[in-house]
Amino acid sequence: MRLTTNTLDVARLPVVLTVSQYAAILQMKPDTVRKLLRDGEITGSKVGPRLWRIPREEVSKYIAKQQAAPVL
Repeated sequence: MRLTTNTLDVARLPVVLTVSQYAAILQMKPDTVRKLLRDGEITGSKVGPRLWRIPREEVSKYIAKQQAAPVL
């Protein structure tokens, strides 16, 4: 099943996600999530030198952005 904003209840997610949690939800590698954070494609807060925390709203924002992107 393709993940869409209609098939995911963001309100049931923790308020703040770790990189691993975000990666698992969106079925991507944690390194990909870190790259998205570094490139500013998703927003998060750095906690310490290596840890990130990502607001749960970023899940639905990212999905919506991917759905709106043209397919090549």
